[in-house]
Amino acid sequence: MRKLVLFLHASLDGFVEGPNGEMDIGWVSYDSDLEKHAKEILSTADTVIWGRGTYQMMHSYWPSVPSNPSASQHERDHAEWIEKTAKIVFSTTLEKVEWNTSRLVTENVEEEIKNLKQKPGKDMVILGSPRLAHQLLKTRHLIQVP
Repeated sequence: MRKLVLFLHASLDGFVEGPNGEMDIGWVSYDSDLEKHAKEILSTADTVIWGRGTYQMMHSYWPSVPSNPSASQHERDHAEWIEKTAKIVFSTTLEKVEWNTSRLVTENVEEEIKNLKQKPGKDMVILGSPRLAHQLLKTRHLIQVP
């Protein structure tokens, strides 16, 4: 059975975004250790899961990275990985998703996650998406919590 892994930057006091929901994570010190850790986590996954807000933020940024001359090699590698990786977006307000290899799910979140976990493949990773992660954590039978 596939695992559902949460990869979320959080402060020690539990903040994952700004006071008005802004997704500026400039306070995260992305150094070589964190890059290595992220690469290890993502190397086990072939599917990214997002809520609407995180999907829209990621889609507005990552496709532009390969043509950005100031992008680091880590950013370029991540942009390449995310472009080819399956992306599942859970939203009740979006009508469509347009990013390569993306699929929109508008209802039955728990059932969809159960079905995805049974399919063959590598792990699935929730990248960010704190509200979606919180919703799924309420259904502990879907997520393996130590």
